[in-house]
Amino acid sequence: MSVLEDILTWSTNRPMWKCALRRLLMNGETLQSSMEDLVENRARWLNPESETEAKLRKKTLTNLYNQRPTWLDLAHQRLDDAVLDAYGWPHDITDDQILERLLALNLERPGKDGAT
Repeated sequence: MSVLEDILTWSTNRPMWKCALRRLLMNGETLQSSMEDLVENRARWLNPESETEAKLRKKTLTNLYNQRPTWLDLAHQRLDDAVLDAYGWPHDITDDQILERLLALNLERPGKDGAT
């Protein structure tokens, strides 16, 4: 049984999880395209065509995130929004509220022995 099948089986009697999984599956294309967009743009920035070796050595993830170009912020915002939509959470939720909700969802998960 796949992990997804296992989760879907387990979630049948847990409405909160079942709704979250349904939204995740419905928003899967948005999540996937958001992730692909971020990965492709980062790869293009890290490995531009016709760049000198010296300039390529300066193209690191650390430098990219320190520079934080607009396209990177927009890509992360799009991905964040897709994840929030998948959970059915509002876009103006605080980081603390996200952590509280993730903890509550995690505490609902069964242990390896299948207990709740």
